[in-house]
Amino acid sequence: MTVLNLLVIALSGLIAYWWASQGAFSSLLHLLCVIAAGAMAFAVWEPVAVRILGMGGVSIYAWGLGLLIPFAVFLFIFRLATDKLVPANLNFPPAANYAVGGVFGAASGVLTLGMVLIGAGLMQGERSFMGFAGWSRSSQAQGRPAEVNSLWLPMHAWTSQFYAELSAGSLAPETIAASLKSRQPYVDRMSMGLLRDGALDGRSRISVPPDSMDVLGAVAADSAEIPGSNLPGGVYAVGLAFRQPAFDFGEQFRLSSSQVRLIGDASPRTTAPVAHPVAWTADLPGGGRGIFPFDDTSHYVTSVPGQQQLTTWLIFDQRDLGGAAPRYLQVKGLRVPLATIEPVDVSRLVAKVMGQGDSKPPEFVANLPTVSGSDIRLTNSIAPLQLSTNELPGMRESNAYLTEGRATFPATPGQRINKSLQVKGIFEPDGTRIVRLNISRRKSPIDIWDSKVREEAGDGAGIFLVDEQGRGFAPIGFIWQRRNDREVDITLDPVTGIRKISDFPAMSSAGVDDLDAVFRVSVGSRIKAVRLGEVQIANVDLEVK
Repeated sequence: MTVLNLLVIALSGLIAYWWASQGAFSSLLHLLCVIAAGAMAFAVWEPVAVRILGMGGVSIYAWGLGLLIPFAVFLFIFRLATDKLVPANLNFPPAANYAVGGVFGAASGVLTLGMVLIGAGLMQGERSFMGFAGWSRSSQAQGRPAEVNSLWLPMHAWTSQFYAELSAGSLAPETIAASLKSRQPYVDRMSMGLLRDGALDGRSRISVPPDSMDVLGAVAADSAEIPGSNLPGGVYAVGLAFRQPAFDFGEQFRLSSSQVRLIGDASPRTTAPVAHPVAWTADLPGGGRGIFPFDDTSHYVTSVPGQQQLTTWLIFDQRDLGGAAPRYLQVKGLRVPLATIEPVDVSRLVAKVMGQGDSKPPEFVANLPTVSGSDIRLTNSIAPLQLSTNELPGMRESNAYLTEGRATFPATPGQRINKSLQVKGIFEPDGTRIVRLNISRRKSPIDIWDSKVREEAGDGAGIFLVDEQGRGFAPIGFIWQRRNDREVDITLDPVTGIRKISDFPAMSSAGVDDLDAVFRVSVGSRIKAVRLGEVQIANVDLEVK
């Protein structure tokens, strides 16, 4: 961390010296440009970042790029404009140039480096950088967010406070009663630590696309006599549903208490209070729902392995908001308004968060074809392929297991593959197994290509394996054996999955080719049915061991 401190001080000193050498007037103009560029960057930050969230691979850098790119663009524009409008400098004594210019240059350096630190801290990465963690969950604070360490010159904090005050003062918006301090309080804390304080130390997502999260509701209760909460006062509870694009790069969904917060209602000139959750609920692998406290740094909201959606209720201590009503919920940077907070009693609160009465036992149709063991297999094999890890164009692998990608291979290898280089199969994250379902045209008991069910469901419908609890598993890919071409296409997309029938290759009516849909299913599940959209098309009896 000492190296980072010295680097920050050296860079700020270099900027101050440079502008001092340019003269007091030039230094002042540059400071004004930096201030204006930073204000404009914060003004467009959220809209720009939300657009980047929908841009695929760069979405994990959305909150940082959404701030730094506008800052750089606006600074370039303002500098270019001032150079054109004010081409000449003003002459001052050398001592005044260095003294006054150095002060203005130092201020420019602080704000510039502060913006860079904030933007860098909002990008995907490990929770600490060169030993600097800033605000993070702490064991000393029983798993609650606290300041772990600080820079010698916390320029990111100074910059955040400067623009927060500016947004409520001379640069306050004219059309709405809002400010940075009332809508996005403590940006420095979120960027340097809290947002990146997730599971797997930098390998879990720090952002969620807007279309991957739904707010199910928000309730308030004066008493919190629910298991695991240990709260003497009232609570707020907010229900959330997450879908596959929000999951950690095709694996599970993970969320720490530091990555989500309630933002209380506040006037533009007041810093809004914030509250991080103290407990959460989640579905259990064997069915039902449990409640768990955020009282340790190892505790996370985590989806059941293999599940492609997660429903949870986050529980907040009302005292953390100091009497203010919740106005926004912020999850991994994404801020959404809370329109209404429903007051409930304790019994209704328990029923809400524990999911009592929310769902009915699944019903299965008995008089449908049954998929045999030869058509649905518990295997991560890539047969009939034999592949070498040295020749995987378009595919990614981990420890000789395929993880994602799309490629075409000869059905039989041209040469013998060394056993040490041979691909072992499809990657199975802990707690999951790969299931292959035969959906070949004219060869499968569930011919989805010619059936009337497909006409009823439409091409926008997807195919699902359904377990005895009614949970659906969508395919993450497929293996297509084209016999006439003697080639095999393999597609694995665990992040977005295969969402609809039309995402599968078009199958010939001759029924020559073989097509297996590839699913990732939770260990301990018992698959009972195959569903096309909302229509059950076959029965299954497969225990996922």
